[in-house]
Amino acid sequence: KRVFLFGKITEEEKKLLLNLADLFVIPNIKVKGDPEGFGIVALEAASVGLPVVGTNIEGLIDAIKHQETGLLVNQDKQEYLEAIKKLFLKPLSKDKIIKKAEEFGWGEVASNIIHELNDE
Repeated sequence: KRVFLFGKITEEEKKLLLNLADLFVIPNIKVKGDPEGFGIVALEAASVGLPVVGTNIEGLIDAIKHQETGLLVNQDKQEYLEAIKKLFLKPLSKDKIIKKAEEFGWGEVASNIIHELNDE
């Protein structure tokens, strides 16, 4: 009664659903030879102020700022449960989550890349 599987949805529907949610959980697992991508979906959730609970692996550790935009956990059911409970009992600031997610806007990312290239 608390989990809904929608299948394919539009961008508009995705934004609506993210704004209706209380928390975003991304329980990715480590697969040998298949590195986790950057975690754009975690940034999409954070961009509307949703705290994210995600697995402490590859790209997610860059997209989720632990205790700022959400919580990173090991691939363990109990750790997920504890993180979810913690965020419901002591929510993170929605405004701070959004502000931190803005650091990953294309303008900011491009500026950082240019800065790094100019320093070499």
